[in-house]
Amino acid sequence: MLLALSLAFADIAPEPGFVETCTESVCGPGEEATTCSGSFQGRPECEAREKEGWTKKCQTRGASVWSEVLCRPGKGGSTGGLPAAPAKSGCGGGAAGGLALFASLAFWTRRRGQRAARPE
Repeated sequence: MLLALSLAFADIAPEPGFVETCTESVCGPGEEATTCSGSFQGRPECEAREKEGWTKKCQTRGASVWSEVLCRPGKGGSTGGLPAAPAKSGCGGGAAGGLALFASLAFWTRRRGQRAARPE
């Protein structure tokens, strides 16, 4: 059951050739850019930055974990976070994805051991 719950939050890999468009480059000239992390559990870091005057511009791909790009008027330039270049694609399963992988491997190893122990 735990495996089923963890797989429910796993992100689906993007299609081949996917290029992330939500990068700090979405902020206009004269704007500062920053990023924050969000997940299915919430986005407190992003909400705190919004209270400081940052405005959410976009959200990266991902159902269980993602990054958000925020901008505000300023000197321009980045304050850290996502690169302006396209991000690498793949699953962003985070802890849920890791747990699902671990549970799958443990189950497979256990089943394999039981088969090897049985006399034929």
